[in-house]
This record gives sequence, C-alpha cells and structure tokens, in this order.
Amino acid sequence: MKKDCNVLIVGLGLSASFAAARLHELGVTDIVMCGAGLGASPDDKAINFVTPDNPYGDTPDLFAEDFLNIGCHIQCEDLIYKTTAYTNDCYELLLRWGINDFARDSKGALLRRQTCGSRFPRTLYCEEEYLGSRILRKIHPTLEKKGVSLIRNCFCVRLLYSEGKVIGATVQHKENGQLQDIYAPVTIAAWGGVGLIFGEDPDMPQGLPPARDIKGNTLGMAWKLGAKVVDAEFLEFEPTVIAYPPEAMPGAIITSILSDGAKITNSKGERFLFSVRPEGEVGVPKSVLNRENMRQVRAGNGGPHGGVFVDLSDIDISVLNSYNNYYDHLLARGCDLKKVKLEIVPQQHSHSGGLLVDKHYQTTLPGLYAIGEAMGGFQGADRAGGSGAAQAILSGYACAESVSQVSFETVHFPEIAEKPALDTAIRNRYLPTAQSIGRKAMSVIRTGSELLQAEKKLEELYGFPEIAKDVICQDTVLSMLLMIKGALARKESRGVHVREDFPEEDPSFAKGIIL
Repeated sequence: MKKDCNVLIVGLGLSASFAAARLHELGVTDIVMCGAGLGASPDDKAINFVTPDNPYGDTPDLFAEDFLNIGCHIQCEDLIYKTTAYTNDCYELLLRWGINDFARDSKGALLRRQTCGSRFPRTLYCEEEYLGSRILRKIHPTLEKKGVSLIRNCFCVRLLYSEGKVIGATVQHKENGQLQDIYAPVTIAAWGGVGLIFGEDPDMPQGLPPARDIKGNTLGMAWKLGAKVVDAEFLEFEPTVIAYPPEAMPGAIITSILSDGAKITNSKGERFLFSVRPEGEVGVPKSVLNRENMRQVRAGNGGPHGGVFVDLSDIDISVLNSYNNYYDHLLARGCDLKKVKLEIVPQQHSHSGGLLVDKHYQTTLPGLYAIGEAMGGFQGADRAGGSGAAQAILSGYACAESVSQVSFETVHFPEIAEKPALDTAIRNRYLPTAQSIGRKAMSVIRTGSELLQAEKKLEELYGFPEIAKDVICQDTVLSMLLMIKGALARKESRGVHVREDFPEEDPSFAKGIIL
C-alpha cells in the first residue's frame, strides 16, 4: 500500500510545465513530472496569446472563435471559451516565472505576427531562438527550486489501474531499463501527441525534428483501459518542409512568412491559391495549403521532388532575418533566396486528436486528466499556426485550476505486482511494418480502399501472439488502428482530413468522432 505523490504529470514539455507551475502557485504540493525528453515543445517557434495591450481590438472570445472556425466547429465550445479566457493569465504567469523574452519594438511594445488561421496578428515570438526552448530552459530549474520533482529519461509504458480508477503510471528508465511504479491520486497525461507515429518516409526529405522521445503508444495504452478517444483521424501535416535545394537548412519554412509576402507557385509559375481563396497566401490554413499543393502535384503541376514552390525574393532581408536569422542561415549554406525558389512538400507533423476530456480536462477514466496534445477536441479539424503551443500552455493552466480543487487526503493504493511485458526486439521487428502500412493510408489525400486495407493489415498484426510480448509495440499498433478507424468513420472531407472518395464536407459529420 503506497502513495508517491499527490499529482503525477506524465510529460516534461510546455503543457506539463505550465500545469506544474500553476499547481504550485495554487498551493498543491508533492508534484512529480516524468518523461523521456521535452517532446516537440522546444521546437515551438511562437505562441498565440491575446494580451490587453494589443492594438487590434483582439479579445479572448475572438481567439476562441478563431479556434472554432479553423477547427470547423466540431470542438466543445464550452471548453474552448473557458480555456482561452486564461490567455492573459498565462502570459502573466510567464512574466512571474522570469520569462519575458518576447520580441518587442523600439518602444518596448510586443511584436506580433499573423499566422495561418488567425484573423489578427497575435503570435508572440522570440528573435534569438525558438520560444518553446527558451521557456523550458528557464522554467524547469525554477520548478525544481520550488520543490517539484522532475524524473528525466524515462518512458511511460502503462497506466496503473485498479478498481476502475487510474492510480499512477509505470515508467521505464532509458539508462538501465528498470521499471518504476509511481502512485498518485491524480495523473495528468501531458505525454504529447502521436503526429509522428508512422515514422519517416524514406522517399521524403527529413526536415522536421522527429521528437523521438514520443513513442506513440499512449492513445492505445489509455483506450484499452476504457478512455474515449476523439478526432483520431486529424493527423496534421506541416506543408512547407524544404525538399530542394539540398543546401537549404533542414526544417520547415515558418508559415507566418506567407503573410509577409511569400508566394506559393506551381511549376508553371501560377499562384494557384488565389483560385480557392481571394486572400491567396495570407493567413491560409495549413490544411488548405496541403490540399491544394497536393492537387497541383497530382495534376502534373508539381516540382521534380514532389512539391510546389515558395518564392521569398520580394521579402526584405530584415524581415526574413526577424525569423531567427533565416536569410543569413540560408545564405551561409550557399542558398540565396533572391535567386532561387525553394521546393516544399508536406510532412506528418502533429495530431489534433487524443483523449476525450470534459471542461475540467478530466478524461473518461477516473483519476486521469489530459492536456496539450495528449487530449483531443481542442483543435478540431485543423489548427492555426502558433496554436500548438497555445493549446499546451492554456490547457496546462486550466487543468491545474481544476486539479487544485481535488482533495489530496492521505490515500494509499494497492500495489500492482504484475510487471508489463517489454521486448525491444519485438518492437524493432514489427513497428516498421506497421508504420509503413499506416503511413500510406494516412496521407494528405486519403481513399476508403487504402484505409480499409490498412485497417485489415494492422488488425492482423495486432493479433500476432508475439506482439503481446511487448506492450509498447502492442499499444502503438493499437494507436495506429484508432487513427485509421477514425479516418474510415469520417466519410467526408473536413480540415486536414481529405477523402478522395468523399470530397465534400457533410453537415452530418459536424461533430467529433468518438472511439
């Protein structure tokens, strides 16, 4: 019989850190954070916030409306409005914790960019480095000084579950492979998403950080215990990964550059986005950019590397360099943007689905909350640029407000003696096959026949007796299956989910699909 802490936060990224920081401010003690790394958070370039000093008349309610509009209104409105109301509170928390590194003008006013899907410039950024990295580097030492325990370099391999309730988690330490059970009356899933679950496509450029500390087993791990999953079909693609020239810096073009004068063209030089939206590139949702880019490629108007082109030649060098010295980095690699167009392709990036939560961020499993990319129902069918970090920080803060109301009276849980089955060899043998199957079916443009074929193959794979010898492999395949099943169930095209066999949006699917 034991209890190790009051709150166990599985994750070390932005959502986990903000939940821990706010819980500490609200007087909650005995907080433990654990994780293999920082997930995708260090690669968050910027964050969407609404502060009262903005000159555009922007408000938290307008912020919520933008979330709902770009997400195609399939989210829980109460959750969105309640959470975005905390936007200035989150900004002030950053200031209280010594994080004030946002870009400002000569008078000290915050600089804001307008990213894809936002009606106003509300994206705050840091000129010297990615904002996520700067925040985490500063907040973690402060959390530890205030008594929050951080357990690093460990993977979550299962949730501890007894008598219908989550009572903690089992983690495996990377260094020695040892297992550790951590018992707590409240467990917060802040373990990130499964956007890179299908692995690297060998035929595509590897331009985005792979976030290898996120295995992808988490959806299946929670679902098999009874947690509901929502929006599993909404796999997001970053539309601007550089495919050519090879000397260009790895990574993706920051999509807010599209509002600063970047031009997207096909192989004929046509700015084809104007044919589908009068604004052209300015504020274009990533889902629209991906869809239209791939339609150009399929029509034979793509580049030699399977993409379309972005022309940055008309943008002032000082503007380009405001994006983390973007122009200078490229020029140092022999790539002069005044002379060359970059060819860009889509790459799997993030995931808008996850565990279903209520307005308190409680999942359908008692004892388990979910925040950040571990939860679904917040982004909906698409997301604005800068909204990944916003979701992480806002949900972490809002969840802490709810969890602080929990009674942390002395509770001792029955110890679970059975250990999870783990076998790295099984994982290495079967996961590449599963990834290849899922990657083909869950592309930018999908077909029912390919999805059905993938579902059948993955179900067969999941049923192999050997798969059961490694719980991470088994749960990861199950996570893939949930995504495929969600894509099959949504017989329409909406947001990032584009079905070639159901090309139109269907009003009967204006809701989240719950599995």
